[in-house]
Amino acid sequence: MVVLQKSENIARAKRVIHMRRRMDDRNIIVDVGVVDEVNENVTIDNTLWYAQDKYARLNNYIIVHAFYTKRSGESDILAKRVNSTFFIFFRKNKYVELIRRLIKYRRKILLVQINTFPKPWLELPIVLISKLLGLKVVDFVHNVYDFKMILKSKILRLIAEVYYRYLYFSLVDAVFFCTNYQRKLYTFVRKPTFVFPFGVDINVFKPSDKKISHNKLKILYAGVISPHKKIHEIVEALADGNLKNRVFFMFAGKIFDIRYFHYLTNLLEKEGIEYAYYGYVPIKRLVELYNEADVFINLRPDEAFGKVFIEAMACGTPVIGRVGAPGPEEVIINGKNGFKVKDASELRKILIYLLNNRGRMSILGKFAHEFVVKHYTYEHSYTILKRAYDSLLMKA
Repeated sequence: MVVLQKSENIARAKRVIHMRRRMDDRNIIVDVGVVDEVNENVTIDNTLWYAQDKYARLNNYIIVHAFYTKRSGESDILAKRVNSTFFIFFRKNKYVELIRRLIKYRRKILLVQINTFPKPWLELPIVLISKLLGLKVVDFVHNVYDFKMILKSKILRLIAEVYYRYLYFSLVDAVFFCTNYQRKLYTFVRKPTFVFPFGVDINVFKPSDKKISHNKLKILYAGVISPHKKIHEIVEALADGNLKNRVFFMFAGKIFDIRYFHYLTNLLEKEGIEYAYYGYVPIKRLVELYNEADVFINLRPDEAFGKVFIEAMACGTPVIGRVGAPGPEEVIINGKNGFKVKDASELRKILIYLLNNRGRMSILGKFAHEFVVKHYTYEHSYTILKRAYDSLLMKA
């Protein structure tokens, strides 16, 4: 056992040494993020990573994803290469290692992108060191953060707002957002801003032979099981006497709050609503669920983007989101590819309408798929990232 562990450590060390040699040859774009744990089987499986990797490959650069892990692993650092991208996982108590590498490779680094907002203890040291080294820094705001909801103390809220308004965002060279609607919420940012839409792989997320059921309306929620997702409001809408016996509620995703999960299942059973929970599902099964569903719903009020909306629409499934949420406001054209509702009461009315107008769903689904193909593919996302990076790196 000891011999095996020793050989694995030697193999990891050799990979790191090999990567260092390769990284000395080309210029680097560093992307900093936080993940739950080390993933030795990491692949380029999302839009941003795809776009960054393609940009690096076509420009003979390297993308280095430097991840702080929330949980400790067996080794301090794990490194893996995929295409033109290097993934480096730092154990949670090794924050200084990234800064040391920024200093070491400062002459090769073109850009540092930070995806940790709002974590001042991580982002501020990186920004300060990067600026001292003369490096360009951009921040990607992936979520909408209302400090009134996050911080109970008025003093802490004031400190946070002053920090971001007058210090942090004044230090970075540019800011990325997920939607134009989200960008409008950050009008105090005085640096260049870019909107990066999270497209999907339309070769994976695509319609199957969807058959509209004439029995129960199949409703899907996919995402983490947590109170901030407002799944209970979907259930409350379904509890209406005109709906509860005519719908089938499907939900899937990782359970973040077990008490909330039990609250949901108890409520569903109390109201006599037929349902199925599928747990955390792989991509293949998720695509199947999107295609099985008649409509997809996510009522989170501060959803910055919600890639699940795009995934569902790519599969030809109409979607329902919340009025005022940045993601739904950007991607849902009311009455064309889905609907936007204010609350459970409006959701109830829309679902009754769909039940009484089954043919409408196929029209909505067809438009939804065409909308994604036109605006939210991997290649569309790459084109926008290229334009932004070229501008930041002053490329013609």
